[in-house]
Amino acid sequence: MAEADMTRHRRELTSAELGALAHLSRGEIYRSTIWRTRLDPQPTGRL
Repeated sequence: MAEADMTRHRRELTSAELGALAHLSRGEIYRSTIWRTRLDPQPTGRL
């Protein structure tokens, strides 16, 4: 799709839509942080 076609269909986001996107983004960041924590080896203090 051409660049001109994509910009023609853009519109401003409402505050509710922007808030929803921010909420979803925070949720995804939290999920990835939890998975990273689970996958990282936990230090046991033993060698």
